[in-house]
Amino acid sequence: MIKLVALDIDHTLTDSQGVVSQEVLSGIQRVQAEGMHVALISGRPPQGIDEVARLFPKGVYRASYFGAVIHDECRQELRRLSLGIDVAVDLARFADKRRLSLTIIRDDVEYHTQNEVRKSFTPRVSVEHAMQVVDSEKPPVLIAANGADEASALYHYCLEKHGASVSLMRHLNADESYISTLVVHPEAEKGSALHLICRSMSIEMSEVMAIGDSESDMSMLKHAGIGVAVQNARESVRETAKYITPLPYGDGVRWALENLLN
Repeated sequence: MIKLVALDIDHTLTDSQGVVSQEVLSGIQRVQAEGMHVALISGRPPQGIDEVARLFPKGVYRASYFGAVIHDECRQELRRLSLGIDVAVDLARFADKRRLSLTIIRDDVEYHTQNEVRKSFTPRVSVEHAMQVVDSEKPPVLIAANGADEASALYHYCLEKHGASVSLMRHLNADESYISTLVVHPEAEKGSALHLICRSMSIEMSEVMAIGDSESDMSMLKHAGIGVAVQNARESVRETAKYITPLPYGDGVRWALENLLN
């Protein structure tokens, strides 16, 4: 019996325009009315998850920054994992030396070394050098580089230099070129976040349905009782999932929820 539905947000719960449809919201409402819990597990910051969570009729678990920060249904913080200060300082020095633009998140504030024009869920502060942010006693929870060249440079440097000391996530285009690279604590991944959420509710992983589309979702799809990939998921994710929906994006989530309820 499924007691918890764990959902990625972007390109899974949302449509291709980043919108959660009324049909999907109705499906979530039915799931919660049946007594099942819902967890939103995303790379978004807490504010970005809140934007979606407030659409639901009942409280949900929230795991942000790929599971680095977790809040329960009453919005109590269950964990916060920051990068090691030595790693953060080294990456900042590397970026400053190479003049790479970085996004650094500390205390849920986004610091950036280039004035990028893009959507942000968090307060934003421009800084000239990355070392202005990380050269302190409070390390960041996430460091990211956007753009093909900068994301590739950060990924390969971090992989070679810090390997097991971090968790690395890549967002790639269909042609395998880089969109972004994100660096978080080595235990900050969606599978471990789902395990912690289940323990807090005394729920077994076999009692979870998890739905996602990207490589960062694979750990939770692999360990959930029912792992579902939406149709638009990458091939590696589809191979990990137990089921693949016949519809993409939020329509795929709606299909999965309807089959669960029926």
